[in-house]
Amino acid sequence: NDITPISGPLSTLSSPYANVAGIDRYHHLNDLEIDNQNNSIIYVSTSSYPHWTGSTVFCSVNSGATWNQITPLSGANIFDAVAIDMTPSDLGTLYAYYQDNANVYKLDKTSNQGTTCTNIYSSTYPTGFGFWTSVFEMSNQNMTDFYVGGLPLHKIVKVGVSYSENAVTASSPNQAPYNTHVDIRDIQIRTNAGKDELIIGCDGGVIMNSNDGLAANWLNINGTGLNISQFYCTSTFQKNNNILANPQDNWVKIKTGAGWNVALPAQSESCWSEVDYTNDLHVFYSEYSNINESFTGGNSGVQIGSPGGWNGLGRRFYLDRTNPDFLWTGSPSDPNLYRYTSSTNLW
Repeated sequence: NDITPISGPLSTLSSPYANVAGIDRYHHLNDLEIDNQNNSIIYVSTSSYPHWTGSTVFCSVNSGATWNQITPLSGANIFDAVAIDMTPSDLGTLYAYYQDNANVYKLDKTSNQGTTCTNIYSSTYPTGFGFWTSVFEMSNQNMTDFYVGGLPLHKIVKVGVSYSENAVTASSPNQAPYNTHVDIRDIQIRTNAGKDELIIGCDGGVIMNSNDGLAANWLNINGTGLNISQFYCTSTFQKNNNILANPQDNWVKIKTGAGWNVALPAQSESCWSEVDYTNDLHVFYSEYSNINESFTGGNSGVQIGSPGGWNGLGRRFYLDRTNPDFLWTGSPSDPNLYRYTSSTNLW
């Protein structure tokens, strides 16, 4: 049932999408928590896209009949997203993690439904948290440690009056068991033998850690053969059995013989490739919207441009089928068709 009538302060955000507290076409439901002492108290937080200010937290003390916006977790102080959590180590307290518009990551808490909020953590440590990946969980064991899911997973621990901040999963393309995609989408925590047991869902599958998130103790629980990558393109060669593959966010991969290797570890976001049908060493591949040219079969390359000024994901391009000196591409932000001449390095 819809438990969020549009009335009072929420009506200012009315739109066809505003059937959830304070959410319109640019502000989306990001997180929901039910108070662990009183299930009539519900909190929701929002995220905003594309990089709009105004992500915030709402609270209902009557099972969703009416809602109030929590301040100072509101307005232009918040950038991109807010994630919230409650922990058994601190009953009745809501924790909210967010990035402000000065690119400072903050953790606030309230024990009175937002009447007062206290900031307990403020840092420029780059967790990668934002609209794209915005998950956060407090430790079940204490009220000072927490986990943030951005690209890798980060654990932040209070040591004395300061904090220790470390990535506890890897974004390395070859480091098992999380070597196919790193964007963290969900964190679930339960207690096992007095320690945090984490189950993480990411774009590469599911991993688990039963030892407070220590970096050396992650297990792949995908099952057999369920590591996940989203491949946009594969290209073959004329004179060998190699395969050049372009998975989203996961480096250019090349298969030579029986195994796969990372061909271009510096190019994280590869979505398209073309192999010259007259020369297996001549390869084009993308990095976001930029096009790169290689004369080493894809093992190294140089950027040749992003015609049309587009900066997005998934640019496609095509080698001319009668003259491999020409490469054709377009841009969603430009009505023109572009042709690149390899011999002159000109568009």
